[in-house]
Order: sequence, then C-alpha cells, then structure tokens
Amino acid sequence: MTPLEQILVIPERAPRKQRFGKAVKGGPSERDIQRPMVTALRKLGFMVHHSPNASMLAGDKFARVKQAAAVKADGMLAGFPDLVLIDRDGEVGFLEVKKPGEALTDSQAALLPKLRARSPRVAVVVSLDDALEVVRRWGWINA
Repeated sequence: MTPLEQILVIPERAPRKQRFGKAVKGGPSERDIQRPMVTALRKLGFMVHHSPNASMLAGDKFARVKQAAAVKADGMLAGFPDLVLIDRDGEVGFLEVKKPGEALTDSQAALLPKLRARSPRVAVVVSLDDALEVVRRWGWINA
C-alpha cells in the first residue's frame, strides 16, 4: 500500500499503532502543518473550519475537568477530525492532520471509521501536498 493509499483508507477499526508518514526528528508541529493547509484550501475556495477538540483547558485539575464536561455537553465529539471542508457545491469532507510518524489516538481510531461510514470524504494527512492530493481524488480540484 502506498503512503497516499494508507492516508485515504480508514479501515473499519483503524489500528491505533498505524503511523502516518515518516517521522521527522525535530519536525514541524501539527499546527505548523495545519495552518498553511487552511490558508491554501481557503485560497482554492473551500470553506474550512477547525474543530478545536485538542484545545488547552485552563486552570487547576478541577477547573479543567469542569471545562471538559462543558465542551462535551456542548456537543464536542472526542476524536473528531481537525478540519471540516465544504466545497462550492456544499459537499463536505473531513481531514485529520497528523505530524509525520504520528498515530491516531484511541478516540480517533474509534470515530474516524464511523464517520467514514457516513461520508466517503474522510482522510488523514501529514502535509499540504497530502491534503491537495486528497481533494483532487475527491474530485474537488483538477490535477
């Protein structure tokens, strides 16, 4: 299986230990990868929304537990992909952004296959090039 095929295929239950891309010591953070991706995709005309599931909660342990309960009650789904893309025709896609060599969390490994069962447009990407190739394969941009 090629690296891109690995990115596009999310099995029924994605193995947590499956690593995406080749690890780069001292490489970019997930944020360093995601921000240029958001900029480029928006320039191509996509509406892009970041789901801040991994946001840092503030305060002591009690305050963080309280905040975590509040965001879950507000509708947060653990493991939800980082980016929601909407093309000009209203079609929706989901991108989980990972650092090269990083694996899915348990919640991502559980949720992504369920999301894939509802939408064919779910992928894990480790670079802007991966994201662009994914939206090409979805038929949203020309080669």
